[in-house]
Amino acid sequence: MADERIRRQLAFLAAQMMYLQTETEYFTAKRKAAKQLGVEYRHRPGDLPSNKEIRDQIQAMARIHEGPKRLEHLRDMRLDALRLMRLLARFRPRLIGSVRTGHVRKGSDIDIHIFCDSQALVTDTLDELGLQYEVEHRRIIKYGEERTFTHIHIHDNHNYELTLYPEDKVHYVFKSSITGKAIERASIAELEALLREENPELNLEAEVERLEDHIDRFKRLQIERGGVGCYVGRGW
Repeated sequence: MADERIRRQLAFLAAQMMYLQTETEYFTAKRKAAKQLGVEYRHRPGDLPSNKEIRDQIQAMARIHEGPKRLEHLRDMRLDALRLMRLLARFRPRLIGSVRTGHVRKGSDIDIHIFCDSQALVTDTLDELGLQYEVEHRRIIKYGEERTFTHIHIHDNHNYELTLYPEDKVHYVFKSSITGKAIERASIAELEALLREENPELNLEAEVERLEDHIDRFKRLQIERGGVGCYVGRGW
């Protein structure tokens, strides 16, 4: 086993990279941290900190640097997630990631799984909603098997990342790369219940309506300034 002090240093360095957004992937961040400290991880990859150890360090940094505003930010991101999920209800959206678990930090995206057998149907819907987006096809090779995942990045009140899966995967149990357990996820109804449970005084419908009004005013201003209308097309 690696010295625990070195392991903690690796976790801290990797977390710092991810908190400052110079790296976005645990895999890359921990290996860059190892290189900085001169740790040879290729022979003993088990000596590297786990994703959970790094995530815990990221959360400690968020608590120190962002304070109580982090919880307000979490509530606002969950409300915004609910707003978009309602608009995409036909695709049975499920909120996942840091906004679902509560482990948000500055720069966190809102991650949502959607389920549809047609990418064009999803992008047509986004076009109808007037949303700016980009589609990314990401190739992953794991255990010798290559798979391609479709991610749709939406730039709105927050940054969203939609991951598109076939409809028959809606009940599939996805595993977390951090805990190794089934990921936490929330349907529209479950997210509504979570928001009401954690914010009993919150007028949920009024807050979602307020967000809609704010975004509508912002888009109208963009149109007046000539800033809307440059959407990414559907030729991927």
